[in-house]
Amino acid sequence: MPNQQERHATLPATLGWLARSAALAVPVFTAVLIGSAGAIAQDQSGPVINVFVTPGDGRTDFVEPELRDSAADVRKQFKNRQGVALVDAQDQADVVVRILQRYEGRAGGPPRSAAHTAVIVATMTVGDFIREMSATHTLSWRAAAGSLVDSMDAWIQENRARIVQRRDEPPAATPAPAPARGRRGRGAGRSTVSNNP
Repeated sequence: MPNQQERHATLPATLGWLARSAALAVPVFTAVLIGSAGAIAQDQSGPVINVFVTPGDGRTDFVEPELRDSAADVRKQFKNRQGVALVDAQDQADVVVRILQRYEGRAGGPPRSAAHTAVIVATMTVGDFIREMSATHTLSWRAAAGSLVDSMDAWIQENRARIVQRRDEPPAATPAPAPARGRRGRGAGRSTVSNNP
């Protein structure tokens, strides 16, 4: 068994070896972390998808206050997403999100047995493609907005390449409206099918 003097002599040598090993390990470990973080960032990098969030269906400026609240909640949720940027104008957006409805519903089952649920209904528009989405949550409107953005963000990430491709395409020409026929009265403007021979 080593005496106390021998133990004190080997202790500084051991500590010196540990200090040198740690000094070498830290830069290597840091390089590995930076490299893996760069790989993760590279996987999610690429063009940023511009998102415009607005309350209402766009046909009028008159919008219910609760739709404005949910639109603000959706904007806040999108701020925390990578690869997505909020824009202030619809013409700058790749994706337009419209908050159409917000109501308190029931989470399935008989009305007296089911919990109250916050429901938010919205559409996502990319060019001429429109997708309606909804989200529910039993805690709050903000939590329902978070669930909605989770679904929208997943769809955006899944379709990122196509969204970016649409950005580079020229806008499609709007077809000219068909000329009016001049027919008036009962049935005007309706499409009808007859089974008469």
